[in-house]
Amino acid sequence: SEYGNIYLPITSTINDDTTNSIIWHDDVLNLKKAHSITQGDSSVVIAVVDFVFNDSLTDLQNSWWTNPNEIANDWIDNDNNGYIDDIHGWDFGNNTSNAFYFINNLPDIVKKRFSHGTMVSDLAVGKRGNANSTIGACPKCKVMPLNLQNITPENLNPNYETHPVPQEDAIIYAAYNGA
Repeated sequence: SEYGNIYLPITSTINDDTTNSIIWHDDVLNLKKAHSITQGDSSVVIAVVDFVFNDSLTDLQNSWWTNPNEIANDWIDNDNNGYIDDIHGWDFGNNTSNAFYFINNLPDIVKKRFSHGTMVSDLAVGKRGNANSTIGACPKCKVMPLNLQNITPENLNPNYETHPVPQEDAIIYAAYNGA
């Protein structure tokens, strides 16, 4: 699995993303039937309060929430929510506007082990039929990535262990911003 040591024994028989090994939830949640009724809407924002979000995953490229009231890279809190330039969520672990910041600066082993936020986001909004990833429960919805982990190459111990920051601020941020 591209997400590290996550192996699930159940496979789907109705999934058209046949190259993926983590599609068990399609059958369990009966997503094909659910998707015949609705696939969600881009106005629905799902906050994922987790750690390590990889913005390069093809399946999620157009699924990240964009703050409509913020102007990128102007160093001003345009929407007055207390977070400067929070275009795509917030990195509470590193206190930065880029929830994807450190994924590109980490060794591959860490990217794979700590991409849990990416996996959860994909389970929420992954697209059916592209053989790239997972089938999400709400593929037309948007994901607001809210990172809780303070992971940088400098602060990882030899076992790649870190400790998340408290999640209260992330939950308040999500509610304030419409998730």
